[in-house]
Amino acid sequence: MIGLVSTILSDNERLKNKVDVLLAQYQACNATRDHYDSVRWIMGSIFIGASLAALSMSFTDHITAVQVLFIAIFSIALLVIWIKYDDHVQPWIDTSLELAKKTENDLSDLGLNLRLHHLIRNEDEKQHKTRKGRNIRRYLVLVVVIAWAVRLMMLL
Repeated sequence: MIGLVSTILSDNERLKNKVDVLLAQYQACNATRDHYDSVRWIMGSIFIGASLAALSMSFTDHITAVQVLFIAIFSIALLVIWIKYDDHVQPWIDTSLELAKKTENDLSDLGLNLRLHHLIRNEDEKQHKTRKGRNIRRYLVLVVVIAWAVRLMMLL
């Protein structure tokens, strides 16, 4: 009888430890995803702002066509660097999200029902159906490149 009680206690202890580990993993996944997502948009706002500031700087007096071309290359290079960084961290964000979803399912199997990512997934599917926010980077780059093309044509 004592052996059965200690087995039950140890099973409960193992279950509690497993739940604690899964909850810590879930928290780490969300923190990682939030970190990389916020850093890429902070960098984006800085690089996009600098790119547009360079465009406005090209309209100052006493600036030559060569200088405007140099500034244009620098401005577009800032956008390319940000896009490359965005592409670089996107797999980490996706991996964190997928691991969090898997952890949610594991916790659900153990009786804890965390459905945050199911809500996120539903909202994401809704966004994909309406195509909202899907091409933000493309539109942004297109607008900046067109603005620079117009600016360079103004020099002619």
